[in-house]
Amino acid sequence: MYEPRTSTVANIPACRTLLKNSWGLESSTRRAYSASTIAGEACARLAQSAIAQYQRGTVVALVTSPQGTFVATDSRNHPTSGEIRDDMCKILTFGKKVAVAVGGIGNHVSSRPAESWDAWKQLRLAYAKQAGSTHAFAAEWGSEMRALILRDVSDDPAPLIGAIDSWDGSEGEVVSAIFVGRDHLEGFAVKLTLLKLRKGYDVRPNELRHPPADCDFVCGGIGTDVIDEIRAGKTTRAIVWHDAMSHLSASDRAIEAVRLTIKNSPRQKDVGGAIDAVLVSNSGVHWIQRKRNCEDHSHRSDRGEVDLLGSAHFLTLMPHVSQLNLPF
Repeated sequence: MYEPRTSTVANIPACRTLLKNSWGLESSTRRAYSASTIAGEACARLAQSAIAQYQRGTVVALVTSPQGTFVATDSRNHPTSGEIRDDMCKILTFGKKVAVAVGGIGNHVSSRPAESWDAWKQLRLAYAKQAGSTHAFAAEWGSEMRALILRDVSDDPAPLIGAIDSWDGSEGEVVSAIFVGRDHLEGFAVKLTLLKLRKGYDVRPNELRHPPADCDFVCGGIGTDVIDEIRAGKTTRAIVWHDAMSHLSASDRAIEAVRLTIKNSPRQKDVGGAIDAVLVSNSGVHWIQRKRNCEDHSHRSDRGEVDLLGSAHFLTLMPHVSQLNLPF
């Protein structure tokens, strides 16, 4: 548990410098608007950009079969700054043994490097430490991510809290990952939730599993609204979808579940793009279809390009996890 310092715009290093230097600017220009006011407003806009417009969505569909487990995702990439793109590979593979689908707040880039964290990079580091089993890999990632998020909110929790779509004043999901490995074909989710305590904050890591064979037709790990509707079969369209999908192969059912979500989700801006799909079986990880940037991550030391807005705090997101319903 960490207790944060007071959250103000002046806690952003770039703004502290700007506010300090603005007094010299004011005396030299003698403008009617004080430079300190101008600087403060600029920093306020920077701070607001770090916490605004973070409602995101992603969809991950799973189908278990005698061949193994099929995982399919969309490609919507909605970063803090810049345009929405459909180029995100949300399935990461490690050593041809494990596939991981990530949703939520992907990383925090800060002007103070010690406060920055990256969920994708942390997956690679966790796999390097615990490549022996999927469960150990997932536990290592969850433990390290908990420590990084706590370190982040110990300074200023406002940017992260503002980015959490599910924040209700006392808790909210930060990031989740679904792990499917050769040694754990049923798969399970690791969910990290930020909790507000009477004094300070804590992060609760949960490991969530679904009942055996529950995903034999299809289930949703993240972004489950349309998939849950199909599974419930209570609406006319769900009955039609279910009947049509019953004639498809296991791999095609996973892909179709994502396609239907992209087309019919109430969060139309949050899902989209090409569909990537992978099969995890006893013999390894096999791509069914993928974009060119989807590759094995077990030997990469960094994630590559990240967004940076000046020197202020901001968060780069994987489209956000709205909920992790059953079966996970």
